[in-house]
Amino acid sequence: MSIKTKVIIIIISIVTLLTVSSTGLGIYFSRTHFVTVVADDMTVISEIAAKMVAANLRLLKAEVDTIAMECLAAIMRDVEAPASTLSSTSTLTSTSTSNSMSGSLASLLKEEVLKHDYLALTVMDSRGVVASHGVSAPSDEFVQNPYARRAAIGERVVSTTEHANDGNLVIRICAPMGSRILVATLPGIYFNSIISEFRIWKSGNIFIMDREGAMISNYRIQLVMDRFNFIQDAARPNSDAQTRARGEFFETLIRGEPGVGVYHFEGSDRVCAYVPISSSDGWMLGVVALIGESPYVQIRYLLLLAGAIFLGFGVVAAFFSASAIAKPFQQIREQNASLAALKEIAEEASQAKGNFLANMSHEMRTPMNAIIGMTAIAKTSHDVARKDYCLQKIEDASTHLLGVINDILDMSKIEANKFELSPERFNFEKMLQKVVTVVNFRVEEKNLRFTVHIDRDIPPELIGDDQRIAQVIANLLSNAVKFTPSEGAIHLAAQFLGEEDGLCTLQISVSDTGIGISAEQQARLFTSFQQAESGTSRKFGGTGLGLAISKRIVEMMGGRIWIDSELGKGSTFTFTLKAQRSVGVRPRLLDEHVNWKNIRLLAVDDDRDLLAYFSEIARELGLVCDTAEGGAQALAMIEANGPYNIYFLDCKMPGMDGMELARRIKAENSGRKEKFVVTMISATEWAAIESEARESGVTKFISKPIFPSALVDCINECLGMQDLSALQNKQADEVGYFKGKHLLLAEDVPINQEIVLSLLEPTLLEIDCAENGAEAVRLFSEAPDKYDMIFMDVQMPEMDGYEATRLIRALDSPRGREVPIVAMTANVFREDIEKCLAAGMNEHIGKPIDVQEMLSALYKYLPV
Repeated sequence: MSIKTKVIIIIISIVTLLTVSSTGLGIYFSRTHFVTVVADDMTVISEIAAKMVAANLRLLKAEVDTIAMECLAAIMRDVEAPASTLSSTSTLTSTSTSNSMSGSLASLLKEEVLKHDYLALTVMDSRGVVASHGVSAPSDEFVQNPYARRAAIGERVVSTTEHANDGNLVIRICAPMGSRILVATLPGIYFNSIISEFRIWKSGNIFIMDREGAMISNYRIQLVMDRFNFIQDAARPNSDAQTRARGEFFETLIRGEPGVGVYHFEGSDRVCAYVPISSSDGWMLGVVALIGESPYVQIRYLLLLAGAIFLGFGVVAAFFSASAIAKPFQQIREQNASLAALKEIAEEASQAKGNFLANMSHEMRTPMNAIIGMTAIAKTSHDVARKDYCLQKIEDASTHLLGVINDILDMSKIEANKFELSPERFNFEKMLQKVVTVVNFRVEEKNLRFTVHIDRDIPPELIGDDQRIAQVIANLLSNAVKFTPSEGAIHLAAQFLGEEDGLCTLQISVSDTGIGISAEQQARLFTSFQQAESGTSRKFGGTGLGLAISKRIVEMMGGRIWIDSELGKGSTFTFTLKAQRSVGVRPRLLDEHVNWKNIRLLAVDDDRDLLAYFSEIARELGLVCDTAEGGAQALAMIEANGPYNIYFLDCKMPGMDGMELARRIKAENSGRKEKFVVTMISATEWAAIESEARESGVTKFISKPIFPSALVDCINECLGMQDLSALQNKQADEVGYFKGKHLLLAEDVPINQEIVLSLLEPTLLEIDCAENGAEAVRLFSEAPDKYDMIFMDVQMPEMDGYEATRLIRALDSPRGREVPIVAMTANVFREDIEKCLAAGMNEHIGKPIDVQEMLSALYKYLPV
């Protein structure tokens, strides 16, 4: 065969192959196949878009739920009533509530509306609107809306759409608030910014509609002829045959089921894929595209043209056709991958906040249940002991609830970047003693061995925010007690790491023999809205915010916090901080006029570690101290060495306990002239053992764990070198202490007036009450020399405490400039305290009222 023939055969073969291939591809991409491919693409896009909308809707719900919690806290501050009045049994009417909620609740609603670009935020109860800010807010009748009713009975969050008074479509997000609900109003086109990210060819459209067919968001309104109802427009047939053909398509659409279909409208065939949106109430997301605008139609024409026209360009045409096919698919794949990543991030954030809100609901409802239940029991009980028991449980639950609220408020300030420190001069050891006192009861209750070691190189006086340092240590100790089983051990250690330019670096660690934490759980410990394990919060309780807040505090103090732990083998939490050394002369702890080498001490305890620590303290103080590990050994040492001046006996010891040993020592020394003192050391409250201890010969008491300063104070008292009786008598003799003094109390809430009057009744203070700032100014103006002191609430009707203070200070009377004015308010943040001082007040007392703090202010400003 000649070369020419071969070339012709090859050319004919190539031409035939190209023609058959091009024509075959063109036939393959027929209209039916185009519809299927286009429908598949539209379905994928609609599902991705629906997930994005659902994720944003869940975030909206979590956001509104968080605002609802803040509103609840604001209501508590506005009403300033005990926590029990915030229960579902509240009898406040909508009118009285709105009058008393003109303070922080209104400010919060306004702030959150501006912060989140809502149209309005509205608090409603069963009678209608309680408080509102913004436009297009719901009317009183909205409480009868089925969605509002669902929120009122505790459903987490539901969404609804309705026409506002101005005729525009709006979205309502409803969140439960105990006996109230919070309604957030958003524009109907809120989700346009999300769905507009999807480009559907030239004139394709994506929209969201409710179960009635009304448009909520619509990217290209012209595709539905500027009408409001998509179903009415798209379902309008041209013939009975078209009606039958579209029946199944619109039936599934109206039922809220996912599907895809083709319909003819305004002279064009269109494909519509639709899918229900989760986390909503019957919303559907739809994607509409003209079949004629599909890139696949253009590809079909190109392939047919390539097979019928210029054969020489067949390969080139096929190459460009392949490129044209691949490009839109590649773009869709890239877009889908990006949307999937964003969806995962949004879902993770939504899940984290959802879990957090669920935990917060549990943590707040649990003490509220105790408060409400114990209140009901106390009301029906005629037994005084039973009532006292109920009141104690109410106090415990209220304290726990206050701690939860403080954690939430601290976390909100951290999230808003408004968390600040207040450095002041403080005694490091005294700060630790206060923290230990808080957890001692739980330590004793679980029979834990609790020890404390303080590096003697730590300066006694430092400058820093001691309240925040105490907050971190208290959180770590509380966790250690919570997660350590009975008979376990906890150790608190404070170490001095060094000093540079007057800035001291301290390291504080809390070790326990508790349940331990796995490496996987440790990675999530210090993260906001996270807990080591979701089941942990249910078993042990807690907000899961303590460690995140502690981490922020430590970092603000120039330190860091970390954990060393192994599952089942306990944990050690350690943190460092920097604090400035307070310049001053360190006072001598023991009296210099006593020859302390002649004073002999004996410490008796079955805990060897405590005895070693006891000996270390005594050695550093230059004291002679012997130790014994039990009662029998102590008696043998007394017989061999003679009597001691001061005995320190552990209350609980095996064999012979501290009480029995004290009786034996008292009997052995009954005929001696030398004086001796028996001091009991125990983690048990002194009031619980005082009667038996005094009968056994015990005269002094030191609480465990032992601090050097407490030991020194006890020794000085034993030898008569430090007379604390005056101070003790002053604290104990409150009855009639302020007789003849006059106090002006400015407080608008009657129950708060009653609390202050009852607490101060034993002091015989003469107290006049003013219901608002204006009345307080009037009473003081009429008799400025009558009042020795003023307790001033901040948020009151007619005139607040700030303005009242400024007016009193501006009076043409010397007494107006001198009278002590103490703020007594639930506004306890640093800026609130600074605002009180700037207005002319002398001091600040936070609510709930601490009676000791209130008495300290009276002792300070009303000297007798």
